[in-house]
Amino acid sequence: TGAITFTPVADFNGTPAPISYQVADVGGLLSNTVSVSVTITPVNDAPIVDLNSVATAADTARDHATIFTEGDAPLPVAPAADVSDIGENDIASLKIAVAGILDGAFEVVAIGGTTFNPTLTSSAIITIGGTDFQVTYTAGSAGTGTFFIQQVGGGAIPHADLDALVQSVTY
Repeated sequence: TGAITFTPVADFNGTPAPISYQVADVGGLLSNTVSVSVTITPVNDAPIVDLNSVATAADTARDHATIFTEGDAPLPVAPAADVSDIGENDIASLKIAVAGILDGAFEVVAIGGTTFNPTLTSSAIITIGGTDFQVTYTAGSAGTGTFFIQQVGGGAIPHADLDALVQSVTY
Protein backbone atom coordinates (compact mmCIF):
# COMPACT_ATOMS: atom_id res chain seq x y z
CA THR A 1 0.00 0.00 0.00
CA GLY A 2 2.99 2.27 0.41
CA ALA A 3 1.82 3.41 3.83
CA ILE A 4 4.34 3.94 6.59
CA THR A 5 3.07 4.00 10.15
CA PHE A 6 4.98 5.77 12.89
CA THR A 7 4.07 4.82 16.46
CA PRO A 8 6.14 6.54 19.14
CA VAL A 9 6.51 5.19 22.66
CA ALA A 10 3.91 6.36 25.16
CA ASP A 11 4.25 10.00 26.25
CA PHE A 12 7.00 10.73 23.71
CA ASN A 13 7.24 14.30 22.54
CA GLY A 14 9.74 16.13 20.40
CA THR A 15 11.16 15.39 16.96
CA PRO A 16 12.39 11.87 16.15
CA ALA A 17 14.86 11.24 13.35
CA PRO A 18 13.43 12.19 9.94
CA ILE A 19 12.22 9.55 7.49
CA SER A 20 13.94 9.78 4.08
CA TYR A 21 12.64 8.56 0.70
CA GLN A 22 14.57 7.79 -2.47
CA VAL A 23 13.44 5.68 -5.40
CA ALA A 24 15.33 3.96 -8.20
CA ASP A 25 14.14 3.11 -11.70
CA VAL A 26 14.83 -0.21 -13.43
CA GLY A 27 18.02 1.25 -14.88
CA GLY A 28 19.36 2.04 -11.40
CA LEU A 29 19.06 5.81 -11.62
CA LEU A 30 18.24 7.33 -8.23
CA SER A 31 15.78 10.12 -7.56
CA ASN A 32 16.44 13.05 -5.32
CA THR A 33 16.15 12.31 -1.59
CA VAL A 34 13.23 13.84 0.28
CA SER A 35 12.53 13.74 4.00
CA VAL A 36 9.55 13.83 6.26
CA SER A 37 9.94 15.17 9.74
CA VAL A 38 7.35 14.58 12.43
CA THR A 39 6.99 16.81 15.45
CA ILE A 40 5.02 15.34 18.30
CA THR A 41 3.41 17.94 20.51
CA PRO A 42 2.88 16.91 24.14
CA VAL A 43 -0.55 17.03 25.73
CA ASN A 44 -1.38 17.56 29.36
CA ASP A 45 -2.17 14.06 30.62
CA ALA A 46 -4.62 13.80 33.50
CA PRO A 47 -3.02 13.00 36.86
CA ILE A 48 -3.48 9.53 38.36
CA VAL A 49 -4.22 8.73 42.00
CA ASP A 50 -3.42 5.14 42.96
CA LEU A 51 -4.24 4.30 46.57
CA ASN A 52 -2.62 0.87 46.59
CA SER A 53 0.65 1.02 44.61
CA VAL A 54 2.76 3.07 42.22
CA ALA A 55 0.51 4.94 39.78
CA THR A 56 0.91 3.88 36.16
CA ALA A 57 -1.44 4.13 33.21
CA ALA A 58 -1.43 0.32 32.92
CA ASP A 59 -2.46 -0.22 36.56
CA THR A 60 -6.22 0.21 36.65
CA ALA A 61 -6.90 -1.25 40.14
CA ARG A 62 -6.38 2.02 42.02
CA ASP A 63 -8.85 1.85 44.90
CA HIS A 64 -7.93 0.69 48.39
CA ALA A 65 -10.02 -0.71 51.24
CA THR A 66 -9.07 -1.02 54.88
CA ILE A 67 -10.90 -2.09 58.01
CA PHE A 68 -11.02 -0.01 61.18
CA THR A 69 -12.14 -1.51 64.45
CA GLU A 70 -13.74 0.90 66.91
CA GLY A 71 -11.43 1.62 69.83
CA ASP A 72 -8.25 0.81 67.90
CA ALA A 73 -5.48 3.31 67.22
CA PRO A 74 -5.83 5.46 64.09
CA LEU A 75 -4.79 3.63 60.95
CA PRO A 76 -3.39 4.90 57.65
CA VAL A 77 -6.09 5.02 55.04
CA ALA A 78 -3.81 4.47 52.01
CA PRO A 79 -0.21 3.81 53.16
CA ALA A 80 1.01 2.80 49.67
CA ALA A 81 -0.67 5.68 47.81
CA ASP A 82 1.00 7.32 44.83
CA VAL A 83 -0.09 10.43 42.96
CA SER A 84 1.41 10.85 39.51
CA ASP A 85 1.17 13.28 36.64
CA ILE A 86 2.75 11.39 33.77
CA GLY A 87 5.07 13.59 31.75
CA GLU A 88 4.47 16.65 33.89
CA ASN A 89 4.97 17.64 37.47
CA ASP A 90 2.23 20.21 37.80
CA ILE A 91 -0.35 18.95 40.29
CA ALA A 92 -1.70 22.05 42.03
CA SER A 93 -4.39 20.73 44.39
CA LEU A 94 -5.97 17.66 45.92
CA LYS A 95 -9.57 17.07 47.01
CA ILE A 96 -10.52 14.34 49.48
CA ALA A 97 -14.22 13.65 50.00
CA VAL A 98 -15.44 11.89 53.14
CA ALA A 99 -18.82 10.28 53.62
CA GLY A 100 -20.58 8.00 56.05
CA ILE A 101 -19.68 10.01 59.14
CA LEU A 102 -21.87 8.32 61.73
CA ASP A 103 -20.41 9.28 65.11
CA GLY A 104 -19.79 12.96 64.48
CA ALA A 105 -17.21 14.44 66.84
CA PHE A 106 -16.08 10.96 67.91
CA GLU A 107 -14.63 10.36 64.45
CA VAL A 108 -11.28 11.96 63.64
CA VAL A 109 -9.44 12.29 60.36
CA ALA A 110 -5.79 13.30 60.59
CA ILE A 111 -3.57 14.60 57.80
CA GLY A 112 0.12 14.99 58.51
CA GLY A 113 -0.60 14.56 62.23
CA THR A 114 -3.14 17.40 62.35
CA THR A 115 -6.59 16.21 63.39
CA PHE A 116 -9.88 17.35 61.92
CA ASN A 117 -13.34 16.84 63.41
CA PRO A 118 -15.44 15.81 60.38
CA THR A 119 -18.48 17.70 61.68
CA LEU A 120 -16.77 21.12 61.86
CA THR A 121 -15.48 23.31 59.03
CA SER A 122 -11.84 24.19 59.71
CA SER A 123 -8.45 24.82 58.13
CA ALA A 124 -4.78 24.37 59.00
CA ILE A 125 -1.33 24.71 57.53
CA ILE A 126 0.51 21.38 57.51
CA THR A 127 4.17 20.96 56.64
CA ILE A 128 5.25 17.71 54.98
CA GLY A 129 8.74 17.39 53.56
CA GLY A 130 9.67 20.87 52.48
CA THR A 131 6.13 21.88 51.51
CA ASP A 132 3.59 23.91 53.48
CA PHE A 133 0.06 22.78 52.62
CA GLN A 134 -3.12 24.76 53.19
CA VAL A 135 -5.75 22.20 54.19
CA THR A 136 -9.35 23.39 54.29
CA TYR A 137 -12.10 21.07 55.47
CA THR A 138 -15.72 21.91 54.72
CA ALA A 139 -18.30 19.90 56.66
CA GLY A 140 -21.27 18.98 54.53
CA SER A 141 -24.68 17.63 55.37
CA ALA A 142 -25.75 14.05 56.10
CA GLY A 143 -22.32 12.90 57.28
CA THR A 144 -20.21 14.21 54.40
CA GLY A 145 -17.34 16.66 54.00
CA THR A 146 -14.53 17.71 51.69
CA PHE A 147 -10.85 18.46 52.22
CA PHE A 148 -9.29 20.87 49.71
CA ILE A 149 -5.50 20.88 49.80
CA GLN A 150 -3.00 23.07 47.98
CA GLN A 151 0.50 24.39 48.48
CA VAL A 152 0.65 27.63 50.47
CA GLY A 153 1.20 30.34 47.85
CA GLY A 154 -0.05 28.06 45.05
CA GLY A 155 1.98 26.40 42.33
CA ALA A 156 2.93 22.82 41.58
CA ILE A 157 3.21 20.50 44.57
CA PRO A 158 6.44 18.45 44.76
CA HIS A 159 5.63 14.82 43.95
CA ALA A 160 7.32 13.22 46.98
CA ASP A 161 5.62 15.63 49.40
CA LEU A 162 2.20 15.07 47.81
CA ASP A 163 2.63 11.28 48.10
CA ALA A 164 3.71 11.65 51.74
CA LEU A 165 0.66 13.84 52.44
CA VAL A 166 -1.77 11.30 50.96
CA GLN A 167 -0.01 8.46 52.80
CA SER A 168 -0.27 10.41 56.08
CA VAL A 169 -4.10 10.42 56.14
CA THR A 170 -5.36 8.40 59.11
CA TYR A 171 -8.80 7.57 60.43
